[in-house]
Amino acid sequence: MAKKIRVYELARELGISTAECLKLCKSMGIRVTASSSSMEEPHAYRVRLKAKKENLIRESPEEQPAPEPAKPQPRPRPRPAKPAPKPAA
Repeated sequence: MAKKIRVYELARELGISTAECLKLCKSMGIRVTASSSSMEEPHAYRVRLKAKKENLIRESPEEQPAPEPAKPQPRPRPRPAKPAPKPAA
């Protein structure tokens, strides 16, 4: 039995978005409907070749530097409490 690969796995491997991968598959006549659709390995091989030919392959997310963590926002200073009203004498 031939090995199958999901569209989102292939997209991650190629470093492209799942939408781009779906569009590429559909343009080649491969019947996929969503990123969770699977395809046979020979189809995936054809997609890889076409992506390479059209220079669509980008760095995979594992090779890209990790984004810097967000800096914590400073807490707003508490407002001073209003003084209690003075009793009438």
